[in-house]
Amino acid sequence: MEKINFDRGLSSEALVPWALENAKHLVPEWFRLPVEHAKMKLDFNYGIDYIVYTDIGKIYLQVKSSERRAQIFRAKYAKSKYANYTALIVIDAHVRNAEEIAKRIVRAVEKIRNNLCIKRGQPELVTMVPEPSV
Repeated sequence: MEKINFDRGLSSEALVPWALENAKHLVPEWFRLPVEHAKMKLDFNYGIDYIVYTDIGKIYLQVKSSERRAQIFRAKYAKSKYANYTALIVIDAHVRNAEEIAKRIVRAVEKIRNNLCIKRGQPELVTMVPEPSV
């Protein structure tokens, strides 16, 4: 069972650069491509999969293959020194559409970016990516 979950997690991670490359039109100017795969030490110690370079600095990205694994991640790293700089997304087995994945990534990173802009006294940099239509 753990092997299956580990493999699913790796495949979900691999979808990040693929989705962003194939849905570039959804990536805002402040979000610099390509994303950088985090070094093993950063992943092992803080659960960070990717580094996103933005106009205000680095924002980290963690990818999980289920909401349950996302909850475990939140509990484990809630007080990490990178917690306020880490966006978390879930890419479950049903999501394999580049645009949907890219939207999830951009929204999650944007939320962290907006919070950082407000904390830094730069509200003029706050942006709004449209929510998905239902």
